[in-house]
Amino acid sequence: MSYHSPFHFFPPDVTFPLDPLIVQRGKKKLLAEFDLGAGSLQGISQHDALQWLENISSDELRYHKLIYERPVILNFLEHDEVSGDPWYATLPDDDRARAFILGLVQQQYNALFAKGFQSNDIQRLEQLKAFELPELDKKGRYYYSATANLFTSYYHQLNALLQDFSPEKVNAFRAFGEQHFFETIASLPPYFDSMRNEFANALLQAADKLADDSIKAVDVAFMLSNIARAVAASREIKETARRFSNQHVEGRTFAGNSPSRQSTSLPDAAPRKKNYGCIIAAVIVFVVIRLLTMLLR
Repeated sequence: MSYHSPFHFFPPDVTFPLDPLIVQRGKKKLLAEFDLGAGSLQGISQHDALQWLENISSDELRYHKLIYERPVILNFLEHDEVSGDPWYATLPDDDRARAFILGLVQQQYNALFAKGFQSNDIQRLEQLKAFELPELDKKGRYYYSATANLFTSYYHQLNALLQDFSPEKVNAFRAFGEQHFFETIASLPPYFDSMRNEFANALLQAADKLADDSIKAVDVAFMLSNIARAVAASREIKETARRFSNQHVEGRTFAGNSPSRQSTSLPDAAPRKKNYGCIIAAVIVFVVIRLLTMLLR
């Protein structure tokens, strides 16, 4: 079930060990909520709720009390509300209590961030990014594993298109590039930088193939290169994508960084100048003939 504090049913000044009478009063209050149809324990039966309340150990109850006394944590766990205020430093120096509370926060954050990512809710992700994430360098996977799995699924979609590449896949690449999750990927926190760079490189590989003279799907290639530029975290990859886009705007063929391909330059401007000279000469001859005709009349 979603987190719900037992201290909605127990008095906040409860002492330990827990008085059995306090437990009985808590169970009566819980039953009253169910009887009124206003039970706040969603997705759990009345029987399971009573068992949960009765079987909470004294140690766990102490940890739940620490949460109940800290609105930042309580509102986050119960109502998905995000505050930028610090909360981890306010916990007592009790390793077990910190581990218990941090585990609940990680589980909740992991689910909420993945939900925001999947729904392309950038505003929600920005809110969540303001929430304090203790030990992120060591425990990042606990906060972001669900989102990383979703991101990986998009990467697998792209790689599946890259395998056995053929001109028949142009429309499939176009459809892939028109999806809405790219802007969300670009807003991901630094934890995802390596994944973003790998994804951007795959997009550039696809763009390079689409821009090949045998395919000439320049519009799709241009779209994918711009997406790569947006989602990449690395300046080097962003610059590679920028050059790719600029070369297409100028009518060039992309060479990328691959040693197996040679960059091509713009066609020599001399033939165009020669054509302009012929046109100007023809105009001058025409004007001279017209003047001579008028003088001889």
